[in-house]
Amino acid sequence: LNVASELLFRANLKTPYQTFLKVFEEKNPGVKVNAYGYPLVDFHQKVITEMVAGNAPDILESVAMTFFSHAMVGKGYMPLDSYLDQWRYLGGDGFDKAMMADFTIDGKISSLPVGGVSWGYAYWKPAFKEAGIRAEELQTWDDLIAAAKKLTIDRDKDGRIDQYGLGLTTGRDQFDTMHWEQLAWGIDGGFFPSDQPPYTPDWVSVNSPASVYAMELLADAVHKHKVTVPGVWASERAATDLLMTKKAAIVFVHLGMIEGFKALKPEEFENIGWIRKMSVNWQGKTWKPGVNIGWQSFGIRNEIPREKLSAALEFMKFFGSPEGQTILAEGGQMPIRKDVAGKLDPVKFKHVTDFFTFHSQQYKHIPRHSNLKKRELYSRFGDTAYQKILVEGQPVKAVLDKAQEEIVDIMKK
Repeated sequence: LNVASELLFRANLKTPYQTFLKVFEEKNPGVKVNAYGYPLVDFHQKVITEMVAGNAPDILESVAMTFFSHAMVGKGYMPLDSYLDQWRYLGGDGFDKAMMADFTIDGKISSLPVGGVSWGYAYWKPAFKEAGIRAEELQTWDDLIAAAKKLTIDRDKDGRIDQYGLGLTTGRDQFDTMHWEQLAWGIDGGFFPSDQPPYTPDWVSVNSPASVYAMELLADAVHKHKVTVPGVWASERAATDLLMTKKAAIVFVHLGMIEGFKALKPEEFENIGWIRKMSVNWQGKTWKPGVNIGWQSFGIRNEIPREKLSAALEFMKFFGSPEGQTILAEGGQMPIRKDVAGKLDPVKFKHVTDFFTFHSQQYKHIPRHSNLKKRELYSRFGDTAYQKILVEGQPVKAVLDKAQEEIVDIMKK
């Protein structure tokens, strides 16, 4: 089996995925997995090139932001619903079907998520205690900014800030765009109104009044209130690094990207708290952000030779099984099987179980329309408009108006 994945290039996931592949081959004598891939920054374009050339892998990993593109090139992904039902992987202690929204084509589940991912604010408890701030009292964006001001401190009075209140990576990172949309989504902003189809050029909108308002909130945090860490932190671990190095007391973090927390001892991990529901005031009303979940997934390509299909199905079955998910969870991947999360050692794997508990309590997996086409726009948007606004300080409305023209043109092509 030819399996293409960028996860093998992630330092924190390389070992568990190698273990996963080894155990799978031991359980399936005669099946050899040729796992290959590229670093995340190159992966998408390289696998697209392979598929266009007729060299599609048998099984392909996609992140939510690239799944639509991967599905539209070549013969796409095969539906998995009937197999998942047969294996009893949906519902109960298995996978929540609503979590499959980003990997559904024409109502059919076409890829199986790797693990859970969600978004929220993580904060450093000692800093809150020192400043006399109670996290449970922070309910609105205004509350968050007021707290960030108190948490922005020049400890040694040398004219330089030692601890900023809020960590925004303000670089070309998917965190940035997702943070903006998390705020905009709840007030009917974001790339598509109410995150509803059709995902067409005449429907996309990044310069709606709600979207502009949400972006202005972030821009004010950077340029007006000056409560965010200056500079560009363009790396996957940027947000967690800001928190762990005490450069920022609060960060908007991807609750699933846990390599930054994995090295902490359980007692150290107790110093991290979570804030999820951050309301946005809009037109005299208080609105809650919507749910935003995304992750990697694996799917079987329709180009797969018939003689390989049974082996590919065994791979997917093991991948979604309690045993397979446990291997990945013990390597630091937040599981999406309840029966796996519940059996992990709560001390040894506190960095995983705390995330899972937070995720399951704060996120109701509400079925929603898949926002596949929107995902195709994230990286382009993050590379242009977001950086112009937060890093360079250009006017929000003017930049988003220009971005609207560019994105419509991209979608038409």
